Formats: sequence, structure tokens, C-alpha cells
Amino acid sequence: MQMRLEEEMAIKLDANEADESLWDYSELWQIGELLKGMNRYPDPYNIKFKEKLINRISRKEGLTFTVDQMIIGNGSDELIKLVMESFFTAKKLSFAADPAFSEYERLTRIVGGNIEKLVFDNLLIDVPEFISEIKKVNPDVVFFTNPQNPTGQIFNLDEIESVVSAVQGMVVIDEAYIEFSSESALGLVSKYDNLIVIRTLSKAFGLAGLRLGYAISNAKNIDKMNENKLAYNISCLSETVGIYALDYETRIENYIDQVIKVRDLAVAQLDEMQELEVYRSSANFVLFTFDEWEKYQSFKNRVTKTPIRLRFFDDGPEKLKRSVRITITNLESYEAFYKILKEC
Repeated sequence: MQMRLEEEMAIKLDANEADESLWDYSELWQIGELLKGMNRYPDPYNIKFKEKLINRISRKEGLTFTVDQMIIGNGSDELIKLVMESFFTAKKLSFAADPAFSEYERLTRIVGGNIEKLVFDNLLIDVPEFISEIKKVNPDVVFFTNPQNPTGQIFNLDEIESVVSAVQGMVVIDEAYIEFSSESALGLVSKYDNLIVIRTLSKAFGLAGLRLGYAISNAKNIDKMNENKLAYNISCLSETVGIYALDYETRIENYIDQVIKVRDLAVAQLDEMQELEVYRSSANFVLFTFDEWEKYQSFKNRVTKTPIRLRFFDDGPEKLKRSVRITITNLESYEAFYKILKEC
């Protein structure tokens, strides 16, 4: 009970979630009217939700897609798993950078496959080296995150296209943090049959608890993924709240602007500290590395005695093991973190 209370009072800056103030939960009574029909099974193809997402993409990015080019997932995790279940050959091999989103490896194991990882000791991906290794390995599925997690590294469209065009298998561009950045690969979907772009409503939209993600590709690829998808993978409640949230475009954009402003402040301030190497981030987090293990341990020990939760890494390249990632939400939580860092 005590541990649960402590977690509820914690300042959670460890999972790249949105600030809880993004949504005023007193407004949720409005959803009640939309939930009529809860005695019925949900639409297995999520047509209304897809149309809402497609309209947003059309307005924001000037790109046109059809509902048969999109699939809704129970978070990005389900979509990542579906890609492998749908496009793995007898080889059952995926490929990713190291460091990268840890679920690529875990989900590969779950579907009975193996993953090859190219380690980047300086934590930043060199695209030509990445492509060269892909050609040697010839995997069924390549995972490429843009912006990259955990560094926030951004790749331009030419770099993304060079990866997609070099791969024989399927390429998944994971755009979980794209709303905080630019250079989306969505415009390449019509050009490459081996491209799937995955996005989520967990980060910029503040709906991590609902587990809502979507993937866009050509209709043939989406059909294949639908063959492996559970019929009712999204609940009526999750879909209804997702549709509702997409109407609050100004609120979401204001939150994104807030995060970017605080993120850029964080990068500038942390960069002034000589003992830190700070990574220029295009996401809703900032990664920094201590120059000495002892300083890292001292800071980690100090933070664990406070309500602040940060992401410390226990595996990956050696440099990552003395690195810390902070989620950027609002100025107040960042300043609470920064005060502790300055005291160490």
C-alpha cells in the first residue's frame, strides 16, 4: 500500500508519457452519450476511427490515404508483433539498431524469431553503416525509429528512403514521437511496397493507458496484417475516447508546443554542464551521459531518494549504462529534476 501511494505521488519522467494535465477528466462525461451500444461488439475494422485519423493526416500533412491502407492496433506493440507474424519467412529474422526500443527484441522472441542488432557505441546511428549491415544480414523485417529512442536523433527523408530502398524485406518506420518533430516517412508509402509506418496516440495525445496505435502501408500489406489480427482487438471504450480526443486539435498542438519549448530549454541548460554529454532531441525526452561512472552513480543514488522517476539503463552499449533519459512534459517537472541535478 505504501509503495502504491509513493508511485501515485511520484513525478514520472521515465516512460515518455504525456503530462496528465493534457486532459481534463471532468470532461469525460461527454463521452457517455457516445458509448451507447456497448452491448454490441466493436467494429473489427474501426472505420470511424480510421476516417478520423486519415482526416487529421490530410489536414496536417497534406497526404491522402484510404481506410484499407490503415490498421488499428492495441498500441504500437501489437502492430510490431503483427508485422513479424505477417511477414516473417522461415528465417524469422528481424534487425534493429542498438540502442533502440526494447520491445523490438522482446516481441521478436515472442513470435519465435531472432533479432540481429547493430551496436552503435556512441549511441547515434550512422545510416550508411546501418544499411551496410542490413545487406549482410538480409533480415525479414527491419525496425527503424524516427525520431530515435533513446537519443531523440532525427533522420531526414533522404536517409529514411535510403534505408527503405536498400532492404529486400519489410521496413517498419516507427514514428512514435513524430508529432514532436518532422520528416515523416508517410509520403514514401505510395512509392515503396515494403514500407510500413507505425504511429501511436500514447505520446503527443496523452492516451498511453488506452493502448491505441495505427499503421499505414499499401492495402495488400494491411490485408495481410488483418489476417493475423484479433477480430476485436480494440475495445469500444478505447476507440470512442480516441475519436473524441482527435477533435481537440488545438489542445494537442498547444501541448506539443509546450513540450518542444521545455525540451529545447533542457538541452541548452544541460549542455552547459561540463560533466554531461547531451543529445539533441527531436522527441519528448532528452538523453544525457555522464563523463564518469562515479558521477552517474552519485546522481542515480540521489534521485532514488526523491519522488522523481527517471529512465536509467541497465543494458545496451557501455555508454548507455551511464546515461539518463528524462521525459519532457512541463516546465515545473523539468525544473524539479534540474534542481536535483545541480545539487549533485
